[in-house]
Order: sequence, then structure tokens, then C-alpha cells
Amino acid sequence: MSGLVGSGVGALVVGAWGYGGAFALAGSIGLASAVLAVFLRAPGRPSAKRIEPNPYPISRDIS
Repeated sequence: MSGLVGSGVGALVVGAWGYGGAFALAGSIGLASAVLAVFLRAPGRPSAKRIEPNPYPISRDIS
């Protein structure tokens, strides 16, 4: 069902704005989705904290 609606909306956009306008609209929607995805987090989990480096790393040098 959503494929039929999506292709219909795509045909309307191409008919009204041409292929360049449809491409620009699709690109802007994709970039907005990417920006939104950056700010998402899993429900019930605390926000991410900075990871501190280990002050005592394992040394591979054997003296």
C-alpha cells in the first residue's frame, strides 16, 4: 500500500518540479533523516558519556 502512495507522490513531485526538484527534495529528506538519527538514543539507557583512556595500559614490552 505504501509503495502505491509513495510512487504516486513521487509522480506528482516530478510532474510539478521536474527531476531536479524531485532529486533535491529526496536529498534534503535524506540529510534531515541523518541529522535526526544522530540525536536518537535507546530508550531506558543513559545518555552517552565520554570514554576516558586507561591510565595503565597493558604494555607489550618485556624487560
